[in-house]
Amino acid sequence: ALLLACWLVIYVLLRNHERQEMLNYLQQRDKQLNKMMAINLDRLTSLRNDLDNFKYDLKSNYLQKMLDQMNPSRKSAIVYDLNRRFNESQRIYDSIHCVRTPTIVVNTTLCIHNPKKDVQVSGVVFEHGVYEKEVLTEFMSHLSKYPDALVVDIGANIGQYSLFAAKNKNYVIAVEPVYSNLLRMHKASQMENTTDYITLLANAVSNERQQVRVVQSEQTSYGLPSLDRVDILTEEASAYTKEMLVNTITFNDLIDYVPQEYKARIPRAIVKIDVSGYESVALLKAERFFNLIEVSAIFIDWLKLKENSFLIGNLVDKMLRFLNSYELNAYSLNNTQLK
Repeated sequence: ALLLACWLVIYVLLRNHERQEMLNYLQQRDKQLNKMMAINLDRLTSLRNDLDNFKYDLKSNYLQKMLDQMNPSRKSAIVYDLNRRFNESQRIYDSIHCVRTPTIVVNTTLCIHNPKKDVQVSGVVFEHGVYEKEVLTEFMSHLSKYPDALVVDIGANIGQYSLFAAKNKNYVIAVEPVYSNLLRMHKASQMENTTDYITLLANAVSNERQQVRVVQSEQTSYGLPSLDRVDILTEEASAYTKEMLVNTITFNDLIDYVPQEYKARIPRAIVKIDVSGYESVALLKAERFFNLIEVSAIFIDWLKLKENSFLIGNLVDKMLRFLNSYELNAYSLNNTQLK
């Protein structure tokens, strides 16, 4: 009987041990399955995001082609209504990263591209809140000096100057041909409730109403398009990886978009133009605008203009003579006259 009792005890202990081992195995297996499910869920989420991005790229390309196919004409300006919702999925719209800027007279929101791709603009904004801070500070000081000034922002990119001016309650005419930049200006202006202060034109500005090739380098990605006549760009296109056709308007065409409240008097304007060195081309058809509107200051990237002077011949000198005739002279930010 004692021997039988011992065997029974041993049997029970062995069974308990087996049960414990089985329980441990099942728990370990459960952890492995949960981990695999989490990995697969992450993969599915990543694939879903990739699919959404692919759809967004297809839609962007389609919309851009729709703009490309429109024949340039007298009424070639394309107005983007910032008060309506852009036709994007909520996930894509929400995925656009936005940054709160530091205060330079006012503060606002800038919505950016991938900072690792668009290094020169979005990358700087991601790190510092704004780009071209010294220029922006001088720009805002002029708006403080002329609080009723109209702002004209040609080559608006993601809209930094337009959005700061609109937050300062200045009316803005912004011109930007790249759809992905328009989308980011839309989101930022919606967030700041400044849509009523901005008229946004999905065009480029040139010396004629035509279709021109806008090219974007791999380094600048979504920002900083270079613009000029097609015959000039054809020779340079091999240096770039992206290009598209856009409809152009002239500087004089912007008169049609001056807000009604400015037309009762001679309005004053602050102009910022950044078309990567081809500003002299854009200003060839600007005399009507300058005759009707008092331009108090015009912000131009002088270095880029000088770099492209070999492509556009004597147009830079012609532009300077034109600006001088309206008592506008070239100065650096430290008040040194440029030559």
